[in-house]
Amino acid sequence: MRVAVALVLATPCLSAWSSAPSASAPRPALMTRGGGLRMCATTATAVDLVGDGGVLKATTGAGTGMQPMRGSTVEVHYEGRLASSGERFDSSRERGRPFKFTLGEGKVIGGWEVGVASMLKGETATLTCSPQYAYGSKGIPPLIPPDATLVFDVELLNVEAPISDAGTFASDNANVPRTPVDIQRAYEDRLAAQPVKKEGLEV
Repeated sequence: MRVAVALVLATPCLSAWSSAPSASAPRPALMTRGGGLRMCATTATAVDLVGDGGVLKATTGAGTGMQPMRGSTVEVHYEGRLASSGERFDSSRERGRPFKFTLGEGKVIGGWEVGVASMLKGETATLTCSPQYAYGSKGIPPLIPPDATLVFDVELLNVEAPISDAGTFASDNANVPRTPVDIQRAYEDRLAAQPVKKEGLEV
């Protein structure tokens, strides 16, 4: 059940961040809109995606494209920061390239599996992930301390639908009538369309 709650994301207004993310920065993390590094306090209505307050999503820009499903490959820009201080620990825009991953493969934190799956292509959103949906009690020192709540600004750039492992005639031809009469008629039409088998010396 998704519960709407009031969420205030307060971070200092910064014209630049104190340090650039290291090459070993954990994935995933988030974006700054327009490539800028300025962030100010934002008030938005957030949705509790899992029902325990562990993953909160505040939509900051509507999307119009498809919603990813399990197995979809998605491409995002993001920026990640610590909820406690607003300190940034990673940014795909700072690296100059989007981050691409497949939903359901367990390669990103749980908060991303849930949050990104709820977005539409073109949407921007802020995801607030409690420790159990992020890096837990261990964290990733020194970038992310233990038991840290993380805030991610995410833009869903592209969605690639999963490729079906094996199709069937019925699934590939969903609009074809499948009654017994239709099946019999289709069979008879195929027989009539086949060339007459020649016998002997017929040419």
